[in-house]
Amino acid sequence: MSERKRILMLAPEPFFTPRGTPFSILHRLKTLSQLEFEVDVVTYPFGEDPHIPGVKIIRASRPFWIRSVRIGPSLAKIFLDFALYRTAKRLIKENKYDLIHTHEEASLIGAWWRIRYRIPHLYDMHSLLSQQMYNFKVPLAPLWAAIWKKFEDYVFHRVDAVIAICEDLGNTVRERYPDVSCRVIENQGIAEYVESVKEEHIQLMRKRFRWPDRIIFGYVGTFRPYQGIDLLLESIRVFKETYPHLIDRAGWVLVGVTEDERKTWTSLLHEHHIDDCVELWERISPEEAGIFQKAVDVLVSTRRYGTNVPLKIYSYLASGTPILATRLPTHTQVLSDEIALLVDPDAHALAEAYAWFIEHPHERKALGERARAHFQRHFSPSAFREKTLAILKDAFEHFRSSSNNRA
Repeated sequence: MSERKRILMLAPEPFFTPRGTPFSILHRLKTLSQLEFEVDVVTYPFGEDPHIPGVKIIRASRPFWIRSVRIGPSLAKIFLDFALYRTAKRLIKENKYDLIHTHEEASLIGAWWRIRYRIPHLYDMHSLLSQQMYNFKVPLAPLWAAIWKKFEDYVFHRVDAVIAICEDLGNTVRERYPDVSCRVIENQGIAEYVESVKEEHIQLMRKRFRWPDRIIFGYVGTFRPYQGIDLLLESIRVFKETYPHLIDRAGWVLVGVTEDERKTWTSLLHEHHIDDCVELWERISPEEAGIFQKAVDVLVSTRRYGTNVPLKIYSYLASGTPILATRLPTHTQVLSDEIALLVDPDAHALAEAYAWFIEHPHERKALGERARAHFQRHFSPSAFREKTLAILKDAFEHFRSSSNNRA
């Protein structure tokens, strides 16, 4: 692939905004730029324009009544996807592209256009969309899941290669569609920001904490139900009741609450009588989040269900800060007892873990060091580039092979 190739990427997301899938798209684009591809990205009319050599952001029109789009399935996304389709169709008629690279539900467009325009199709699979109907508690979830299962069948019979962001997704593709070329390419999250943090940044961040001299347990992410923030708050209440002699040594800073959510979660703090040891922060920039993850003493992820690996886990590992997580497939695909403290998704188990971290500072430090070493071995930027180049070769080779067979 020595000649410079041009890619049409369809990204049905508010790109760029600092959350899961947009971060993944950002890293894909940076890597494609480093590999000297030219990329036209068609995306939603929300978000910031990242400046990446060889990458052009083209925004679909915005229906006048839509001001924002939330994470997960929604009626707004249907209208936005129609607008994205119209913009992308104009581009594919006006320009010559060597590859269609799709994310999430845009894979349906890529599958159709692979046949219509005879262009290789690479599907970037961030989740199993049929499963998302359950994860986001969509009304009539079984019906919508069955419909999306049919859509998935359509896509996987009209794709040249698939990127899965975690091993669970990769296994699902291999089991259901054994003839499809699929490679797992784990996301990087904000690891690049973590890598550039300096000691003075950490000290300034510590000063922002209400209790800078305590052992700080930190969380970064959304407050969606699957993240288990309710479980996290319940576990703090249990810790406070079970270990009263340790409560003055601990504090929790939870980052990512929205302005609309703050009232609800603040009320829960009052109900649990834990507002004297828990801070709620609204979303911070990726750079600040990188510093935050280095500045706290323990990073927490209390997801209660789902199978996708939380994007934050990779930057958690990169930070070298010890990790506490629930022992569920969403975490255990990447984390093990060697590099994290894994516990059952239970308030009492989490409370006991808080006490362990407070009372075992040397073991806490060693756990973080092992996590950092694991990240360097398995999820470095060079490994990410090599995996990306390999899946691109798979896509082009599969398309050529299938075209020759048709001939």
